[in-house]
Amino acid sequence: MFNLISIKEFAKEIGKSESTVRTWKRRGVLPSFLFREIGNSIFVRIEKAKEWLEKDA
Repeated sequence: MFNLISIKEFAKEIGKSESTVRTWKRRGVLPSFLFREIGNSIFVRIEKAKEWLEKDA
């Protein structure tokens, strides 16, 4: 099972605003595999995000 955090928590972790993260998601700056929709809520797969951020650094 993936460890999930909210977009708000993810934004705080990377030092950006929640609206910036949502914009990046919508524009495809952040790849779709980082996200998981459950009902009407969107979560970030934190382990996938860490791997992706480390790879891109």
